[in-house]
Amino acid sequence: MPQCGITNFIYGSECIGDSLVKINDNFSSLESYVCDLSSSTITVTDTSMVSLSYNNITRNLEGYINDRSLTNYKLAFDEGNYGFRNKLINGSFDFWQRGSMFAGITGPALVFTADRWGVLANSSTVTVKQEPFNAISPSSQFASLNPEFHNPKYFLSYSITSPGTSNVWPRLFQRIENVKTLAGRKTTVSFYAYTTAPVQVKVFFKQFITTSPTTTVTSSSITQTLQPGSWKKYEYVITLPTSPISGATAAYNYLSNEDYLELCIDIDNNAASPVFFSCVQAEAGTRATAFEVRPYETELKFCQRFYEKSYEVEIAPGTNTKIGAQILVHGSVTNNGIKLISQMQTAKRIVPGIGHVKLHHPTTGNASNVNPNLANTSADMNIVLDNAYTSSKQLVAQFSGGASPTTNSTSTWHYVVDVEYI
Repeated sequence: MPQCGITNFIYGSECIGDSLVKINDNFSSLESYVCDLSSSTITVTDTSMVSLSYNNITRNLEGYINDRSLTNYKLAFDEGNYGFRNKLINGSFDFWQRGSMFAGITGPALVFTADRWGVLANSSTVTVKQEPFNAISPSSQFASLNPEFHNPKYFLSYSITSPGTSNVWPRLFQRIENVKTLAGRKTTVSFYAYTTAPVQVKVFFKQFITTSPTTTVTSSSITQTLQPGSWKKYEYVITLPTSPISGATAAYNYLSNEDYLELCIDIDNNAASPVFFSCVQAEAGTRATAFEVRPYETELKFCQRFYEKSYEVEIAPGTNTKIGAQILVHGSVTNNGIKLISQMQTAKRIVPGIGHVKLHHPTTGNASNVNPNLANTSADMNIVLDNAYTSSKQLVAQFSGGASPTTNSTSTWHYVVDVEYI
């Protein structure tokens, strides 16, 4: 029997070796044929688990490996689908459509910062900001210490500038669409973090649905101290409760889309050091796999399902710019019944209503009005959302009071749509 550095043998004299897996054509059983991995670089000092599955067939192979090239790139399959393992969106903080600096966050109101990532400051005062990886000294360490060969453009910096009540920590969170996501399953949360002093964090999930009354179920939590000195990867295995929908079917409106699974990362409000986060992932199973890197355009569309604007991605709403502005030439129509129509790039999770939409003046940045560039006046005209025509992919507004358009005048505006869970 060959000696290939793995203690568990699959079938007869065949074993899993060192770099590539070969499975015979019929795929009727993983036990039938797994062999022929060729590399001579692996030695046997450190323990790792490789999990392979196809349909309902799963084998766990215990190996002794000191080479990170296998310990940190474990094969992990979630119900036969390797792609889209990460249930979080924008886990590497590539997108900051709302802006790059959020200082002085305080109180019970939720504040969204990087796309999909919210902050609940509670009684503390928090600052969250975008930091490029080439801006400060710890960033130079990330590429060499990151075994997943993923080098993000930005990381999230979370600072507690004024501590609040000792037993109520501020929170970094993301609300994942559909409360049934990962319900009843063992789930692994992983992220990279950097601090200059020890900082405690508490990681857990909350399941939320709007019923009568509202139902919230909280998972068990794991508290750990982040260690200073370099970027480190942290992993947490949490068993999620069964979805609360099962006990609230009669009261739950499946069409409301107001249910979610929330990942909570609470940070000790006495933390003297900022905490830097990168490559946050939540996936089924008991092992953290390599951070899933999805195409830029795909990840952006995921973000836009919850927040979209006509401004360029890197331009904050309210900026003085006509780039990306919507345009309407009025022609011979001069009454206030004119419709302003914006086709959104991505369908939203719900139809936006009042409170979800702002229209911005392209040069002053003021919200809730547009710049008509009228021949006889420079006054703005007020607008209102027309709910009769607005859909998950189309915004329709009309003028409401103020100056009326004149023949051949032009209106320009920017839109911002925010349908995050609040």
